[in-house]
Amino acid sequence: MKSIRLTLGFLLFVSGCGQADYTVNYSETQNEPIPHEKTVTVAIRSSGNEDVVEQLLQEYVKNEKKPYHLQVKKIPDDKYEETVNLMMTTGEGPDLMGLTANMLMTYIYKDWLVDLKPMLADQLLEAYPEWAVQYSSKISHDNKLYTLPSSVTTSRMIYNKQLFVKAGLSPDKPPSTWGQLEDYAKQISETGVGDGQYGFAIAAGDDWHGFRQAMEIPAVLSGIELFNPTTNAYDLQDYVPLLQMFKRMKEDGTLFPGFSALKRDTALTQFSDGDIGMMMISSDDLAYLVRKTRQTFSWGVAMPPVEQSALSSEGKLTVQPETSYAVNAFSAHNQEAADLWKFIYSHDFQRKLYMAAGTLPVRKGIVNQGFSTILHAYEFLPGDKDQLDLSEPKFVNDPYRWNAYVSVLEGSADMKEQLRKEADRLNAMYKSK
Repeated sequence: MKSIRLTLGFLLFVSGCGQADYTVNYSETQNEPIPHEKTVTVAIRSSGNEDVVEQLLQEYVKNEKKPYHLQVKKIPDDKYEETVNLMMTTGEGPDLMGLTANMLMTYIYKDWLVDLKPMLADQLLEAYPEWAVQYSSKISHDNKLYTLPSSVTTSRMIYNKQLFVKAGLSPDKPPSTWGQLEDYAKQISETGVGDGQYGFAIAAGDDWHGFRQAMEIPAVLSGIELFNPTTNAYDLQDYVPLLQMFKRMKEDGTLFPGFSALKRDTALTQFSDGDIGMMMISSDDLAYLVRKTRQTFSWGVAMPPVEQSALSSEGKLTVQPETSYAVNAFSAHNQEAADLWKFIYSHDFQRKLYMAAGTLPVRKGIVNQGFSTILHAYEFLPGDKDQLDLSEPKFVNDPYRWNAYVSVLEGSADMKEQLRKEADRLNAMYKSK
């Protein structure tokens, strides 16, 4: 399969700074609906920016005097795929919806989405990079356009500077290697005994925010990848040192307890409460962390640590295309949904969403108009150590793999053998495609 990787240092280049000219007035997000016979529904993930998205959409419908009532369904992040899939199979699907990569592939194959190309002006498509315009057609292998990625997510490590100082660590020197990460986490946990403070957390209760966010994406910085394009096969053995480290951290009490059931929202709340020293998060998590929680301490952002031998490597962090909005092919309101779609991908919407929620836009020319009001948002902008990975295949959200990782940390079975079996399963899936 073809591997496409793009360095994003210039994709989201920031040429100047400024203040955001858009903020959300939460008291106005529930507008008094104007009586209309027609209701258009939009499904979005509750990932931290949903209030901003809702207000922008409601303002558009109101200001443009659209002849319908807009209903925005904000669905919990960890239940989103399951919920929308059920809505679609029961004939109750939303008119417009955000799709994850897994959903997009399935929905294209089931002919559940509208080809938007005949409805779009060339000027809109020209405002997006070529990889984004080709994103859905690479899955469908036709010349149709079902969606565009509306944003990308990057990954970073956040750390509690107050807990660093308490443990005798420099608040300005986060760990740069796996060994330092383990040592720092142990020191933080030892000084936090009795206060319920732990050195590191893995939110394995949420598939993506667990091992994908805490292990697989950061490991790419050390040259370790889930799928090896050279051998054209999956190989999980390179994750053994990281999993062994996590297992030691679990056993010596430096890993936040109950990791296998720990949800992303809970982990971010515990970090905000000052109970977690370090954790890996995405740029999407940042919006939730800043808008939904309150920190009373200073915290920092750093690139994830790497394997000692990879300190001078050219490895780059995976940048993930995020929510792609699409129109339901069975909707009775295709034209209205397509009109909303165009607004979502407009310069106005994307600029305000970035300014108010820190969502990293794919559309060209957004971030050079000023920095987001979200704390630390600038540090999540793609740079020299980030790259867009459009390599195929993509079983990135495969739940059985997460279960395999949990089992090697909680069980006593041979780690290498269990990972070999899991790689065999993934390769069998790949070959059957």
